[in-house]
Amino acid sequence: MNEEAANKLNSIDLEDLIPRMEYYLLFRLKGIGEKDLGGLTLQDFIFNVIEKVLLGVRHWDESKGIKFEEFLFGCLKSEISEFYRKQRNTTSQIPENHVSSSESELEVSEIRDLVTKFLNENRATKLELDIFECWAEGIVKRKEVAYILDVLPAEIDNGTKRLLRKLNVFKVNNKWIHE
Repeated sequence: MNEEAANKLNSIDLEDLIPRMEYYLLFRLKGIGEKDLGGLTLQDFIFNVIEKVLLGVRHWDESKGIKFEEFLFGCLKSEISEFYRKQRNTTSQIPENHVSSSESELEVSEIRDLVTKFLNENRATKLELDIFECWAEGIVKRKEVAYILDVLPAEIDNGTKRLLRKLNVFKVNNKWIHE
């Protein structure tokens, strides 16, 4: 746990901060109904931000001159962007003839296995394989991937470039997996 962040959270007035974060969410989500949040509530967004800060996934650097509350709102903005990105990806991948979830999970696992096999055959490094596994689990932000794999974000950038070059060659049923 990040002790510095925990101390800062203890020192601020959460009864004031959380309602302001909720209002910010309402403004940024622009009236999306609760059923369109994929089962999430406003408090879930706030909890995710606080959890990432406490676990050190999101790191606040006081020396950069950013106030802690501004940092939390920046993390919240990033969380909203991630929500919209995931929502866009899931809605764009829904087939016209609706497939049951067990069939689509099977297809995803088959594609995942094929890609992993392809990467192994094409001498992918351990880092490239680990990055792909993170992507397959829905972890795409380079800092989060770097934190999970315990490497520098610059190494993730380099590994991502190599991985994308390999994936540009990969085809399944004459459809590009990555363009």
